Amino acid sequence: MNKEKKLKLLKSEAKIETKEPPPMYLEIENELATRKHAETHALHFQTFNP
Repeated sequence: MNKEKKLKLLKSEAKIETKEPPPMYLEIENELATRKHAETHALHFQTFNP
């Protein structure tokens, strides 16, 4: 199962059980955000430093 799907699943489970997301969900979301951030920077450097 990929992380996006797992994140969606954990999100829906979190809504049912509590209003607070479980730590695992936050961890995955953080990892995805970090990766996206890194990709944005890589793209930026490719654009300005060919």
